[in-house]
Amino acid sequence: MYYAEVNRGDDEHGISLIYFFKSLEVRDKYFTKEGNGTELWNTKWEKIMQSIPAEENSKLGTSDWTGKHYNDWIIQ
Repeated sequence: MYYAEVNRGDDEHGISLIYFFKSLEVRDKYFTKEGNGTELWNTKWEKIMQSIPAEENSKLGTSDWTGKHYNDWIIQ
């Protein structure tokens, strides 16, 4: 997972989370076709977030993500 800051455009100063998966099959274990996390994803995400010290986690800020900018990209 990588964080990317939007430098300019409609979502300037926003952030994006970029996930890399080895295959579409692996991706589908973690996300539904609509982009929602599966139970497996939610379990792993909770463990990840619990492992981040509170002071570091607070640096991430908050999100009002609505899913309206959801995309899947395939790098070839």
